[in-house]
Amino acid sequence: MNHQLRGQEADLDQEWVEQICREWGIECISKKVDVAKYAKEHHLSKQVAARECRYQLFSQVAKENQATKLALAHHGDDQIETMVMRLVRGAGLAGLSGIPTKRKGDSYMIVRPFMSVGKREIETYCREHRISYREDSSNLRDDYTRNWIRHHISPLLFQLNPNLHQVIHETTSLIREEDELLEEMAQNYVKQVIESESMNKITMNLSLIKTLPLPLQRRVILLILSYLQIERSSWSKVHIDQILEIIQNEKGSKTLDMPDQVQVVKEYHQLYIMKVSSESQQDQSTLDYLHSISHLGEYHFSTPPIQMILYQGIDRKKEEEWESLFSRVWKTHFLEGSLQFPLVLRNRRSGDRIQPIGMEGHKKVKDIFIDEKVPVRKRQDWPILTDQAGIIWVPGLKRSNRGKVTETRQNIITIMIGTD
Repeated sequence: MNHQLRGQEADLDQEWVEQICREWGIECISKKVDVAKYAKEHHLSKQVAARECRYQLFSQVAKENQATKLALAHHGDDQIETMVMRLVRGAGLAGLSGIPTKRKGDSYMIVRPFMSVGKREIETYCREHRISYREDSSNLRDDYTRNWIRHHISPLLFQLNPNLHQVIHETTSLIREEDELLEEMAQNYVKQVIESESMNKITMNLSLIKTLPLPLQRRVILLILSYLQIERSSWSKVHIDQILEIIQNEKGSKTLDMPDQVQVVKEYHQLYIMKVSSESQQDQSTLDYLHSISHLGEYHFSTPPIQMILYQGIDRKKEEEWESLFSRVWKTHFLEGSLQFPLVLRNRRSGDRIQPIGMEGHKKVKDIFIDEKVPVRKRQDWPILTDQAGIIWVPGLKRSNRGKVTETRQNIITIMIGTD
């Protein structure tokens, strides 16, 4: 691929490759791509843009020719330069494993057969076999970090160890094997710690995560990000460390706003990692609802999605039917005549109090949520049932002392709420 970044020199390189292929009887597919234009349109550096354009071409040609392998010309010097750059910038095992000798592409295997030999060895081979080659003039400048390392750092390293290519090749191979083992372990553990998952949210068991060694905790978090299809380019070790800190040290609830509109929430025994938008965050914090229930019967509410039924007596068949229809069913009973209609189903309000069964005084609903370890993000939407005299039921948590049933023979009203 001619990147069109070096003008006539690049055109001559392309013509030279095409001529060599004709002489050797090798099929050649060459293409010109305006990388500078692509970089500008996609707001990328020229290096990143060039790589994207190259691999797009590779995938296209591989698909058209049903190719199963793509051989690239990276060699041992490239590996040394890559390792030095990553050491300087900071990297984990995946980064320090360097450029892989082989890896899976879109529909083909990428192989790099020259990784254990250096540029000098390749040049010597070409001279001995009288094979001509062209030098990219941009390689001679110190404009890029890689070039600077090549010209100033690599020669010093070779003075320390002339066999550096082979040593680096063996070292990266060992690191890669250990990295793959840890990744496999993390994949097994992530299946255990995930309690539920959707397109935009994953819920994990906090107690199980804490039992994992720190390196596996870190890998589990990174896997979760990939499951949510989150680009990690704007994430750094600092962000992962913040999550690890709240897993291990923070008490109670904690919320972190992370890059790429990701929110990490720790609540009691669970950790949530989710993709949110600023609009959805605002909606969650300001949502209020209030529904009037004027008589016995069945009610359907969309905000939040709740189904509610009120009827006289006890109906075991109805209870079983609701338990099969909904993932969660709350149920309670009141003495007939003890409730002052119309009832109101709403979310919490500041200062809400209830007199629970067995308690002489009143208790704040806020304290009930805390005592029952209700996640903070669920408290705003949690349904509360009131009549004209006050709160009679906080479903799933507490019901009022008023209208309590002492015998099944009494005339009672059954109330059930079903949610998904």
